[in-house]
Amino acid sequence: MDQRIFGEIQKHFKQEVIEFDWEPILKQPRRYGILYPIIGYIVSLLAVIFIGLGVFMWLFLIAGFILFFGGIFCANGIIGEYKKLKIQKEEEYGGHH
Repeated sequence: MDQRIFGEIQKHFKQEVIEFDWEPILKQPRRYGILYPIIGYIVSLLAVIFIGLGVFMWLFLIAGFILFFGGIFCANGIIGEYKKLKIQKEEEYGGHH
């Protein structure tokens, strides 16, 4: 993220802004963007079935939701990062065709 934007955020929020490291996610986008939400969805589904049977599976349900929404968040982040890279490349090559 741009330092200027960071500065603005830090003015409004006193705590430090977390710099999220996209490197491992960009190296393995399929694993983070596709596999994790699917695993999360399956875990959540199994947890719901087991809760229906009366087994205490709330922890698995929570874990499933975290994986699912975390994966979606990563997928959105990956798309955002690729768009940024694409825009940068277009600007380097003169932009308008």
